[in-house]
Amino acid sequence: MSHGCDCGHDQPIDDLVLKALKAAIEQYPEIIPYLEGPAAKIVEDGVGTHMKFEPIEAFIDSDADWDDWEVTDADIDRAVAEWDRLMPDYAGMLDAEIEVDEDAE
Repeated sequence: MSHGCDCGHDQPIDDLVLKALKAAIEQYPEIIPYLEGPAAKIVEDGVGTHMKFEPIEAFIDSDADWDDWEVTDADIDRAVAEWDRLMPDYAGMLDAEIEVDEDAE
């Protein structure tokens, strides 16, 4: 699978390799100055920008009636769950409690 970026690397890069690179630089940041070529470019850009995410079918329905479209609570819950899955270092960041100010106009 190609990572589809413009880092100059012509061969496909597997997400597993990207995850390993990410884990390595998180655990051993002192290796960053020794990286060269595509690895250095990927770290400079941010490993996550090079990872391929599978499209979510609900968001690619070309037959959808966009005039009648609305975001439901279930849509929001799915989006937050997907965020937590894809961004484990930031899981919970989108959680919020809504407080209604009864005195607000």
